[in-house]
Amino acid sequence: MITNHYGKWVDSESPVTGVINSNNVALEFITDICLTCEEIYESIENNESLDYDEKQYLLDFIECDSSHTKIFGDWIFDAKTKQYDIDKNGEFSAIENESTVQIIWSKYTKHGALCSPCYPGQVDLDSSGSYLGYTLPKELLLHKTTKKYIRAQIWKFGVWKGIVNHNGKLVYATITCIATLHNPDLLEFYNLS
Repeated sequence: MITNHYGKWVDSESPVTGVINSNNVALEFITDICLTCEEIYESIENNESLDYDEKQYLLDFIECDSSHTKIFGDWIFDAKTKQYDIDKNGEFSAIENESTVQIIWSKYTKHGALCSPCYPGQVDLDSSGSYLGYTLPKELLLHKTTKKYIRAQIWKFGVWKGIVNHNGKLVYATITCIATLHNPDLLEFYNLS
């Protein structure tokens, strides 16, 4: 099925950019590149009116926050153009900004509904539907069983301890296998007390 979605033509069988709420992504385990910070660094470094100490002073006050645009996954940096391009030999390429992650290329796909007008021609991965969108690898997606506790993690000696929602009950858990944090199929590895 081919649809005109706010001026963008979308074929339900051809994958397009997938959009997911950033609260549904394990961003804690992702190394990203902040494009906003890189732009600020470059503007300070290239400012000839500043001496070395002034530049260092300004650089010390740069703080990355959620309003910045970040990329993660597999990208190729072109030193001449100073631009990042998708690495289609990699696993995925994604952009995070504010409360959303846009997966613009991936080896993985998922069906969902088309997004709101804010994201024309893109698929809402947090919904069900018949359009194909790029998504992240399963281990980076927070499932309903993991979403409750991942944000309140406490790490000590490689073991996670905290409160989890297990079968509708809040219980204290010790998790010795980090891989289980993102895989609800491995709940049997949890030590629930």
